[in-house]
Amino acid sequence: MENKEYLSDLKYKIDNYKCAKLDLNIEENFNFFTNESSETTLSKIESITKEFKNKKLKAIWLVIPSNYSQLIHPFTTSGYKFHHIEDNTNLCMFYWLLNTPCNLPNYASRFMGVGGLIINDEGDFLLVKEKNTISSQLANLWKIPTGLAENGESIEQAVVREVKEETGLEITFEGVYAFRETYPYLFNCSDLFFVCFCKCRSGQEINIVDGNELKDCKWFTQKDILDIINEQKFSKFSSGLFTSVFNLLPDKLSSYLLRPADSINVMKSKFTFYSPKL
Repeated sequence: MENKEYLSDLKYKIDNYKCAKLDLNIEENFNFFTNESSETTLSKIESITKEFKNKKLKAIWLVIPSNYSQLIHPFTTSGYKFHHIEDNTNLCMFYWLLNTPCNLPNYASRFMGVGGLIINDEGDFLLVKEKNTISSQLANLWKIPTGLAENGESIEQAVVREVKEETGLEITFEGVYAFRETYPYLFNCSDLFFVCFCKCRSGQEINIVDGNELKDCKWFTQKDILDIINEQKFSKFSSGLFTSVFNLLPDKLSSYLLRPADSINVMKSKFTFYSPKL
């Protein structure tokens, strides 16, 4: 068994970074490691690891679905390490093949949030009150609609989706006005929050789709918002945000926005560059 080569029995891919991906969601791959004694399974793992190393690859990415968790122990015993969980169902592990310090990136080190600074045709701004806040002090404060971006979403896609889900309104993304960084955040990661200037066609009806998130949603004139600031019914962040925006309206704001200036496709990913339109 020691001299037998097994890679021809498996389905795997090699990415642009010279790393192999072996997914046990593929039936042939799962069957290869099961219905064997523990000694045979360990021997197979050792063999395929050596075969991948002989291919001069950098690393192996291994995906184990949650319903096949009995295979986790044999792979950890063989030196494979945990990396992250995908879609709450797949454990992703790795094995560094080179005789150098591992330089594989850690899993996502940033959260990304978005907020919609939304103006309608009359020049009014959309504000919301949330039902669930992180402190009682924020419970009755007005704010812009916000939310977390989902995996695979761009900034634009995230803010358009969040506003539609929470308020029922369809908006148009104009650009990024500002962003805030918070660190350390959950799980010792950082949090990047992008404030997106958006437009909303008047005449649409507000519909609080998810009553578990919002308790109110209204349009406010600039005078109304200045009154809210004076009455301290905004957070410091929101007060500073609207004060700076009002100083730029109606003519200067557009030149301050970071807009998608150019996009290129690289290795199945879309690279979008944001810059001011001067």
